[in-house]
Amino acid sequence: MPAFNEERYVVSVLVRLLREVDRVIVCDDGSVGLTGEIAEAMGAVVVRHGRNMDDVYIYRSTILLCGGGA
Repeated sequence: MPAFNEERYVVSVLVRLLREVDRVIVCDDGSVGLTGEIAEAMGAVVVRHGRNMDDVYIYRSTILLCGGGA
C-alpha cells in the first residue's frame, strides 16, 4: 500500500485490510509525519523511502520485498 503523509487515515485503512489479509506492506514514500511508525505499530511491514518517489519505485520496492523480481 503506497502511503505519503497518510497518518490521518492509515489506521482506518489498515484495520479494514488486516481483517481480510494476513500481511500488509506499506511503502512510506518519504512521509514527514508518523505514517510509517503508525503502520508498523499496527503490524504492517513498512518499506521506507527517504523522499517522495515515482510510483514505479514504490511498486518495485514492495515487489522486491515480496521476493519477486523487478
